[in-house]
Formats: sequence, C-alpha cells, structure tokens
Amino acid sequence: MKKHYLYIAILITTLILGGLLVFGPTKIIFRGKTPSSEKEIPSMLKALPFENKKPRPKHYEKLLANLKDNEIFLEKIVFSPKDAPKGTYVYFDLVISFKEKKTAKNFKEAKDVLEHDLVSRLTQWDWLDFQNADGLQLIKSDLLRYLQQKYGSQVANIYFIRFKIGKQKGL
Repeated sequence: MKKHYLYIAILITTLILGGLLVFGPTKIIFRGKTPSSEKEIPSMLKALPFENKKPRPKHYEKLLANLKDNEIFLEKIVFSPKDAPKGTYVYFDLVISFKEKKTAKNFKEAKDVLEHDLVSRLTQWDWLDFQNADGLQLIKSDLLRYLQQKYGSQVANIYFIRFKIGKQKGL
C-alpha cells in the first residue's frame, strides 16, 4: 500500500519538474506583466471606447489660466444618453461658475461627486435632445436648475466648452 503512495508521489514530482523544464520559471506563468514605466497605460484604459489618451488641447491651457477663483473646469464627461444607438456616446467639457470662491474650492476637492451627479442627470435625457441646439439649451438650463436644487443657489452658471458625439470603435 505504501509503495502505491510512493509511486504516485514520484510521478507527481516528475510531472512538476518536467513542466518547469518545458514551460520555464513559474513566475512567468503565474504573474502577469507589470507596466514597465509610469507612462504605460494600463489595459483597462486601452479598452475604453473613446479617446481618453489624447493630451489636453493647447487652447485649454489658456482657458485654465483665465479661470476665475469661483469657476471650476470639468473635463472629459462621457456618457451614453437614453435611447442612443448602440455604441454612441456624448462627450462634454464644461465650466461651472459659483457665486462664492469658497464653494468653488469645496467642489474642486470633490469633482468626482459633481461629475457623477452630472452624468446621472444627463443620461436621463433622450438621445434626440443632443442632436440640435434647442435641445442642448434645454439640457443646459435643466442642469443649472438641477445643480441649484441639489447644492443650493451657489451655482451661478454652466458653460459648455466642448460638446462632441462619437461612436465606439469597432461597432
């Protein structure tokens, strides 16, 4: 009985050693490749349907330099509106103006919460409203009302800096 265990142990050991000789070191098998430098983009960002890897346009640097203390710039807000064709997305860059500097500073620290609120509100709008200027004006006024209801009357105005409709690659 003990001989059977010994034969099985020898067989398993030779299989493991043979596998190591054939396939090389185990660290290549069990560990994935790590990014070699800080500049390399992780694979999830490469899989995004929109061009998130492009550098900021030069005219945005001038815009950022001219921003007042009571304004914040929200860049690359991407979402898919209600009833949009498959793979279609809307891309926004916008500036939100506040009545006080302190409020703007608080929102600069919590940009992600504000962006999430904007995306959740914008996805409720129908796809056709993004197709014309009248619809965009309605969306802008609705966003302003929504932010004023949610965060108080400190929100003074919203300015659309860039608006783009795109389609996912490969669809």
